[in-house]
Amino acid sequence: MKKQLTALVLCICMVLSVLPFSSTQAAAEETSSVGTSNISIGDYIRLGNYNGQPILWRCVDVDEMGPLMLSDQVLATMAYDAKTSENSATRSHSRNLKRGTYGSNQWRDSNMRSWLNSKAEAGKVEWLCGNPPKSGFVGENPYDQAAGFLNGFKEDEIAAIKTVTQRSIVSHPEYNAGMIEGQGADLPYDTNIEAAANGFDQAYYENVTDKVFLMDVKQINKVYQNNSQLGDSYHIAYKGGVRWPYWLRTPVTDCNHDMRYVSPQGSIGRDAPCKGYYGVRPAFYLDTAYYAVTSGSGTETDPYVGTAPNKPADSTPLSPAERDPGDGNWDVDTE
Repeated sequence: MKKQLTALVLCICMVLSVLPFSSTQAAAEETSSVGTSNISIGDYIRLGNYNGQPILWRCVDVDEMGPLMLSDQVLATMAYDAKTSENSATRSHSRNLKRGTYGSNQWRDSNMRSWLNSKAEAGKVEWLCGNPPKSGFVGENPYDQAAGFLNGFKEDEIAAIKTVTQRSIVSHPEYNAGMIEGQGADLPYDTNIEAAANGFDQAYYENVTDKVFLMDVKQINKVYQNNSQLGDSYHIAYKGGVRWPYWLRTPVTDCNHDMRYVSPQGSIGRDAPCKGYYGVRPAFYLDTAYYAVTSGSGTETDPYVGTAPNKPADSTPLSPAERDPGDGNWDVDTE
């Protein structure tokens, strides 16, 4: 009888010892299916590929939209936007004739935005402005036959990129046509990185929804401010070990066409968007609610690796090329 009782007690103990382990294991599996990352300024992650090579990103700031990730290097050299080609009056180009010579400085329908947010196969990117960045219409490095930037990302990697709506500064062809969210002023042009964002919050702007984008002057100014955590001059970019200028998405607002860029010395410059010499250094916000790290320690040599495999389908659409201000027409500047 004692032997039977002892055996029964042992069985009960074995069952009880197994239950907490199973519950803990199930909880761990459930946790791993959603965001488990704690990305801080200075951390590195590896996400996606470009030209067959993995892309290294770094967290350069954390704001109300989450960790802001910037490509560690210049990934390509491309024009921001092509000259008007055989289409004589398409979208933003129709608001000023000089854009036919220099390209448009509106982010919303630029070739750069079209390419960065596309996962299309080679030669099938939808150019929102209607003008492909082809040979003869960009200074060098045409990319009208290239695959979209996101074509090198798996679906669960794209899911890790948050869809965000941001303020994008506009120049006078847009604000004269009423493409603004409210009254404002021109954004002063300052070559000094410390003062580059002065007046940003008072400047004319429109809201644009994207996944991948170029940094604006306010964001790159934050990178400069965070140099103590990122290391000296992280706002200066490199391509193949050489300092290289790269585009921002902020236009020169009192000009029909010029865009701002970061120079190899770290100052802010300006040039026509059709120039293909300048670098592309993409950025995005990481969706830490779903991004789960699977390996790595977050350093440059051992970056975090992860995806967002269990994120629900994203129902937020990206902004189209243009929106209707109410009367169905845009005023066209022909001066």
